[in-house]
Amino acid sequence: MATEILTNGGTMRDVADELGISESIAAKHYAQWDQRRQDRIESLMESIRLGTKRARELKVVAVR
Repeated sequence: MATEILTNGGTMRDVADELGISESIAAKHYAQWDQRRQDRIESLMESIRLGTKRARELKVVAVR
């Protein structure tokens, strides 16, 4: 039920309410199914990857 709610755009609050648990317990068990969370993590990792790549490029230019 929780994964269906989250994959269809529901929130952790929706999961908690439906399952009769606290929002923090819902997040603890089902955070990996929250697409918005996954999107934020992917965006963050891409920013880090691009930043690291750019830093390496700048270092190479500075050394030359």
